[in-house]
Amino acid sequence: KGKVVVLTMKEENNYNLSEAMRLALPAAPVSMAFSSMDEWMIFGLEDGSVFFVSPDGQEMAGFQAFDSAVTKVSLSPDGRWLAAASADGLRVFVGIP
Repeated sequence: KGKVVVLTMKEENNYNLSEAMRLALPAAPVSMAFSSMDEWMIFGLEDGSVFFVSPDGQEMAGFQAFDSAVTKVSLSPDGRWLAAASADGLRVFVGIP
């Protein structure tokens, strides 16, 4: 299964990284995007699914978008449209969670 480690950067004399949280996803992440309003982290997964995770890691939602790995995800500026690409092609989804 997929794992993501979210780090925080603190500036003291040098940037200091510390772990903020760990996410367990249903498959390995291949691509990632942020919503423009910081409501979601969006992951394209190796199993062809797209997964949404809230910034605190508490809310998660996903759906099967393709049969092959999702190599690119991108949200429209208003957050209503999601474009996802894989070896299967490009798909645009509306009504994002």
